[in-house]
Amino acid sequence: MASTATKQHYDVVIVGGAVNGSATAYFLASNPDFTGSVLVVERDWTYAQSATALSSSSIRVQFSNPINIQISRFGAQFIRDFPELMAVNGDRPDLAFKENGYLFLADQKGFDVLKRLHQTQLDNGADVTLLDTEALIRRFRGSTPTAWPAAPMARGTRAGSTTTDHERLSQKGPQPGRGVCRERSGPGAARG
Repeated sequence: MASTATKQHYDVVIVGGAVNGSATAYFLASNPDFTGSVLVVERDWTYAQSATALSSSSIRVQFSNPINIQISRFGAQFIRDFPELMAVNGDRPDLAFKENGYLFLADQKGFDVLKRLHQTQLDNGADVTLLDTEALIRRFRGSTPTAWPAAPMARGTRAGSTTTDHERLSQKGPQPGRGVCRERSGPGAARG
């Protein structure tokens, strides 16, 4: 990976190499119909301080819009497959992707909304569970924080979340991550 541009001209320049910038570069450069060159400009070439590495790095599927659910599911699957997709000479990058749950609590009015959205999420392949107050208490009895509000919830149990239900509340600071992006050009140039 070059720390400075090696050419005077690029067909596409992407500013920001975190997940969105890197994904844009990858999918553009791996498209066989694209014959140009791509440059990703990222102020931290290690990617340890990129926007994604400094974020909570959560992927959720609890949306009301089917396209957003599908985009999240696609992104989560891409991250799961990332070590194989980016393998170079048997070296597979480890993103340390950990899938956990994602918790939404709501009062009764909000729970009615969650119930309506729950079916949309299921219809679009999201692995979500809708729990009422009693089921919530049974599921998290003895967990921290110790005083859960008596409110219904929706929980994404998989499909790409990188946060836990209540552990996220106690995590301190950003979780460093890794990023990989290189100068690319031509069809199929996005690997290695």
